[in-house]
Amino acid sequence: KGLAADLVAEDLFNAGALAVLINVGGDLRAISDADEPSADLLGSFAGDSSRELEAAWRVHVELAPNSSLPLLVADGGVATSNSVSAHPNGSGMPHVLDPATGRFVDDLPASATVVAPEAWRAEAWTKVVLKNRRSGLQRAEDEGFAALLCDGSAIEVNAAMASYLDLSPQSGLSTMGSGRP
Repeated sequence: KGLAADLVAEDLFNAGALAVLINVGGDLRAISDADEPSADLLGSFAGDSSRELEAAWRVHVELAPNSSLPLLVADGGVATSNSVSAHPNGSGMPHVLDPATGRFVDDLPASATVVAPEAWRAEAWTKVVLKNRRSGLQRAEDEGFAALLCDGSAIEVNAAMASYLDLSPQSGLSTMGSGRP
């Protein structure tokens, strides 16, 4: 899904789009050119040709049912992996395999979100963060990726994620528990 989002977003941007946000099954890819003038694009919609396109998209990352966290992303991929997948009968089933054993891992945190230069990388790194928890957050940061780990009501982020968190008053978020591994 991440690779598909990357390919479609890049095709649209290369075809002349000023900004692109593609969602393929929850894996996102954003591309924007902050140096490109956008007044004409927004002027036709907003009636104010002097307004500039915002530099980032606000996306809401699902932490749990009925709970999300807003992120601002101008360019890059965002992916979230949950520890259980939805099943047609309503039950949750593990869907992350341990490559060392080939077995499903069923004692994972609720979800992990990663922001990376491409959506395919973000998607792959969510599994590293889920499986390794705090050390996964640190490993993601060491590789230059922002990461967030949610386990019930506890949310942990690495330092790189701070620049993506939308804690503005309009985001509806006033406080958030976070920790650094």
